[in-house]
Amino acid sequence: MKNPEAIRNICIIRLSAIGDVCNTLAVVRAIQSHSPNTKITWIIGKVESTLIGDIKGIEFIIFDKSKSLSSYNYIYQKLKNRSFEITLLLHASLRSNIISRMIKSPNKIGYDFKRARDLQWLVSNKKIHTSKMHVLNTMFEFIKVIGLKKQDLKWDIPLSKKEITFAETHCGKSQKNIVISPCSSDRYRNYRNWDSQNFQDIINY
Repeated sequence: MKNPEAIRNICIIRLSAIGDVCNTLAVVRAIQSHSPNTKITWIIGKVESTLIGDIKGIEFIIFDKSKSLSSYNYIYQKLKNRSFEITLLLHASLRSNIISRMIKSPNKIGYDFKRARDLQWLVSNKKIHTSKMHVLNTMFEFIKVIGLKKQDLKWDIPLSKKEITFAETHCGKSQKNIVISPCSSDRYRNYRNWDSQNFQDIINY
């Protein structure tokens, strides 16, 4: 593809969840670092936007899944008169794939056939290579397609004074601190959730 520094704009779709959104941010930071003049638009979930929605240099379009059809109409109205040189389909889900159909873009990069869930392969016209690797490394495969080869890991999530004060209050500066985050969201009958007793055993170790 063309020199990545010459790309005018990129649209990114990653609605959720918190961990995957953080991984996506590392990809976005790499684009900003190596192609600083490229305008970035990120379609993101409402909850996830509360974590990173105030980052400068990124246009966030918020999708509220709780509002169902009205949310799709909102996204459509925001995008109907716009086009993007590149669209990175970093989220393979039914909601994301529906949104992808609304985007005017000659280069829609999606997952390989095996990982293109919910028929994402129908809305993408370019795909990353099939490989077994960590989800973060997989996401960096997307920007390799547009010519960005370096994998610089940088997040730089801005913190408010309130957040810094909270951390300083609960974490002593003169000692080592370990933070345990059992889960970012609670899902009914989620087999991936570890039993609370296991976390207690680690804390007491």
